[in-house]
Amino acid sequence: ADDIKNFKFMIGVDRDDSETSSLIISFLKENYSDVMFEIYEFDRMGYGNMHVYQNTLIAKDGLDNNPFIFTWSDDIVMNTDRCDNILISKYSNITPSFIFCKMQ
Repeated sequence: ADDIKNFKFMIGVDRDDSETSSLIISFLKENYSDVMFEIYEFDRMGYGNMHVYQNTLIAKDGLDNNPFIFTWSDDIVMNTDRCDNILISKYSNITPSFIFCKMQ
């Protein structure tokens, strides 16, 4: 991302995985203290219910407050430099903005 402040991070972690939650919080506070983030705990649902995690997080803040929503898991890596500016410049005039990316 060109400007990490273009993002608000809504992070879902399994309630029984306090180690991952602690690592995420520490990492964000140490490296991105000015970034907006919220962490939500879930009962473990597994990868088969990833859509439940994602839909629940989206419902917390809604599509109205966020022009773009990206969903990631710990198995996905973003490789596009300046992805925020690219998406904002190309797609901010589309409402709602649904952009589907494929894994390579």
